[in-house]
Amino acid sequence: MALDDNYVLDADGNSVLVGLTLDETREFECLDESISRLDPASSVSTVDGRTLNERRWLVLYEKHEAALRPFSSTQRTTFACLARDPCRRFFAALVRP
Repeated sequence: MALDDNYVLDADGNSVLVGLTLDETREFECLDESISRLDPASSVSTVDGRTLNERRWLVLYEKHEAALRPFSSTQRTTFACLARDPCRRFFAALVRP
């Protein structure tokens, strides 16, 4: 998985989507992949025309987007940078007392 501005590191060093837990991030990624491979004609839709997986994906997506809005691009860049070794070393040197 490539790290981008949508991901941060959690307390255990796992890459997670901003606003989601590790389990929610994994669930979102699995749903995202499975939905993109589905044949729309073979899906069983709910009353709103979405499958249950699509509805769950949307809940997680909206949670992520809501958390991402106030998260400034500067903060996202800093957190994303921490996941890359050269940046991690650079950042560690900056915050070292």
